[in-house]
Amino acid sequence: MVPLPVSICRCQTCQILSGSSNRLSQITVTQMKLTVKFVLFALSLFPTSVLSWGQIGHTLVANIAQSFLTETTIAELNAQKLLDKYEHTLYTTHSSWSIATWADRIKRFQSYRWANILHYSDAEDDPPNVCSYDYIRDCPEQQCIVAAIANYTSRLECSNKLNVLQKVEALEFLTHFLGDITNPLHASGRDRGGNDHRVRYHNRATNLHAVWDYMIIEDTMSIKYGGNIAQYTSSIVEDIKTGKYSDESSEWVACTDPAAGTSCPEVKFLLR
Repeated sequence: MVPLPVSICRCQTCQILSGSSNRLSQITVTQMKLTVKFVLFALSLFPTSVLSWGQIGHTLVANIAQSFLTETTIAELNAQKLLDKYEHTLYTTHSSWSIATWADRIKRFQSYRWANILHYSDAEDDPPNVCSYDYIRDCPEQQCIVAAIANYTSRLECSNKLNVLQKVEALEFLTHFLGDITNPLHASGRDRGGNDHRVRYHNRATNLHAVWDYMIIEDTMSIKYGGNIAQYTSSIVEDIKTGKYSDESSEWVACTDPAAGTSCPEVKFLLR
């Protein structure tokens, strides 16, 4: 395992998930030829409403994160019984039952409707003319994904005396939201995050959100990895550990305080 200078009390899970999911966004959409400006928690291009990454994208984020958790972190997660219902791991080859897809699975329940607004942040910028994210402007009343990530990270703090069920829920939300926020169509109010922007993808009429959400990822997994999510995961993990992303991966976990997102350094990637 790769050690990180962050303890479980400062939510090591959160930090490595944040890094791995950022890279997932770059790897899977290079053919989009967009310049994306990553801030710690929010991408400043276009998103909103409905879903996020599809099941495969979210599962990849969690699988990659599992590969970078230290033995100490894994032991602590299991000691607190936070992964018992997921066979003691963030990793799975069954996307429909991944910890990372839980927050989408519960959307149909009335008791969780309050959480729908937490999957995105409607940035009121003007891409491509102006790409920016302003927390005060774009997260009114702290009801957005940026505030949610800080909140659920805090709920996992060792000093927080929540019960096991409450902490499991916090980890489930956090794992999912750290995938959502790396989808640029979850950080803008333009065209309802691309849902109202009609496009054609491989001669199929659809919307921009769907293309980014799951179509590109599904095609990549099918064409390059024979539909095998384990192989897809391993390929990205190796690129991060020893491959083309190894020199820059330390930047992805440079900010250790999710509550101070606006003061954390920017990381910019050019998608070629």
